[in-house]
Amino acid sequence: MHAHRCLQNRVKEAEETERNINAARESYRPAATRGSILYFAVADLAGISPMYQFSLAYFIRLLSHCIEACGKSGDVAVRLQLLSEFATSFVFRDVSRWVK
Repeated sequence: MHAHRCLQNRVKEAEETERNINAARESYRPAATRGSILYFAVADLAGISPMYQFSLAYFIRLLSHCIEACGKSGDVAVRLQLLSEFATSFVFRDVSRWVK
């Protein structure tokens, strides 16, 4: 009976952990949406000229840099705002170097 209770407690803990992870992941969905918008805007530049093609790997490196370099905050809403502003500005400046 003790093993059964122990197993039930572990299942409850695992379910709670899963709910917490899902909630944290969902709170960052606006950042993913912004990243997607930026990627497709940059990818569409190839329609202007093939020389304006940017690879997905290049773009992932840009966004990874943005995540590391932008301001930090313990408040998710503030962090999302900082990340959105920094990523938009950084991607614009970086891509603008090549588009002339």
